[in-house]
Amino acid sequence: MRDGRFFLSWPGAHLREIGIAAGVGVALLCANFFWQPSVEPFKPAELAVASPAESGSSGVVEDESLDFIFRPLFLSARRPIERVDPEAVVVAEVQTQTLDQQLLDGYQLLGVFSSGNRGGVILLDKAKERVRVFTGDSVEGWVLESTDLRSAYFVDAAGGRTALELAVASTLPLPRSAARPPAVGDSPDVNSAGNGGGNNSAPPAYDGPVTFESIARRQKQELEAKANANADKP
Repeated sequence: MRDGRFFLSWPGAHLREIGIAAGVGVALLCANFFWQPSVEPFKPAELAVASPAESGSSGVVEDESLDFIFRPLFLSARRPIERVDPEAVVVAEVQTQTLDQQLLDGYQLLGVFSSGNRGGVILLDKAKERVRVFTGDSVEGWVLESTDLRSAYFVDAAGGRTALELAVASTLPLPRSAARPPAVGDSPDVNSAGNGGGNNSAPPAYDGPVTFESIARRQKQELEAKANANADKP
């Protein structure tokens, strides 16, 4: 009981000391509020040296921030910047020279074959002998490049190209050489069609190999010759 009474009576017996402590605390708070200490920050040695870019950055920022004032957004003479497209560089394509079939004069294509993974052709050479030529082989400097159903394509070292067409049987009369004159008394045929006045409108003689293209060309020439002969008749 004595201890309880002591604790209850202690604040009342020491009111003066409590009041003094409270006043000192309030005075310290007021002094701390009105008096601010001056503390200077100390940067590390690595950041002590300022770069020239940082020194001029503030001025650049100010110029950029004020740049929008001087932009001619609403001027009547303002036009967008025209973009000039770069000129296209025209590269001249090197055209492969297409050479005439006469460069392989004396050779005829008799057939096209395939043997395993390689293909080839059968040619009739100048000595009238059959020669097998595989893809990649050469004939008088011409390399067999590729084949199809009716043709063989050759290429030389200079990039020139030529082709041989497959010779086939034809029901047309044999071609007559232009150097041999026609015999007297021969019966007229499709190559000597003409009118009674002696005008020869027959197509020119063809001495090359008989191919599908030559057959079609010959038939077209014969039809034109017959049409011209009928038109000249009275």
